[in-house]
Amino acid sequence: MMGKERIGWIDSLRGVAMVFVIYGHICPSFQQFFLFTSPVKIPLFFVVSGYLFKSDIPPFQKMKKLFVSILVPYFFLSLFPFKLAASFLPLTGLQTADVLRQFFSGDYLWYLPCCFIAELIFYFITRYIYAKREPLVILICLAFTAAGLVLSKTSLGNFLYISNAMIAQFYLLMGYEMKKHEAKLESFSNRIVIFLTILYIIIGCFSMKLLPGQNLSARENHYYNIPLCFLMITLGCFTAITAFRKWDINFKPLSFIGKNTLAYYAFSKYFLSPVIYIFSLIGISLKVTPFIGIILTAVCCMACAPISLFLNKFFPFSVAKRKPCSVQKS
Repeated sequence: MMGKERIGWIDSLRGVAMVFVIYGHICPSFQQFFLFTSPVKIPLFFVVSGYLFKSDIPPFQKMKKLFVSILVPYFFLSLFPFKLAASFLPLTGLQTADVLRQFFSGDYLWYLPCCFIAELIFYFITRYIYAKREPLVILICLAFTAAGLVLSKTSLGNFLYISNAMIAQFYLLMGYEMKKHEAKLESFSNRIVIFLTILYIIIGCFSMKLLPGQNLSARENHYYNIPLCFLMITLGCFTAITAFRKWDINFKPLSFIGKNTLAYYAFSKYFLSPVIYIFSLIGISLKVTPFIGIILTAVCCMACAPISLFLNKFFPFSVAKRKPCSVQKS
């Protein structure tokens, strides 16, 4: 059985978002970077999921797909580092308890349990309401988003990042609507795409001038100015998808990262500490400047490539892949 044909520009777009995530982990103090990338960094993954979302499949099949593509990788990638550490280092009871707490609360790879809950909610909304009353679906998704913003102010929404999943209904809906009306996107000229890009930059500069020191964080649900943040999210994600789709941007290195975002997401966070330690052994105190961060991000992407290939070949289930079926020669 052949797998579904991948869409090159979507893989490249995911690759860009993943590079933004990695650079943000390596160089967390570069405020200007976060100002312009945070509105499209994490939300873009959800918007792309909404763009590719299928609500016309039976509930059991959908649950099975979510389990295989999200929960199985979460179980493996969350517990694998713990098992590896336990093989070499004696872990105390407190350390073991902390690992298990992070696992069951979703703290370690927060995006995966959040994505599971978000897609589950969105599936039932679109499955049973969308075909009859599209405006009602929009209102329900917006209501979930508003409720998520309120819930994020309390500790109740922290478990498995439920409040994030509720807010993500806006992102999923945006991608879903873009897919439904993608024919209209064909009429967008290059000038319109360039204009939207410039407008996004202008709004970002306006935000930097008006609200200095404030950055959006989708993980922490920090929307410092809700109208402005969601304006930038909407404009940024819409422009990114429209541009990549219109110009069919398919850059192979980015596409590779986009095809292996789970492996990059799970293992890139281990990259910086060993690098700093190695430099310290030779007496160099590594200061991660924005430029050094670019170099380290590139090295990190190359370092994660063989890990991705290894997991694809020997543990494909851990990154939501399937082994290709062998074809017998007649």
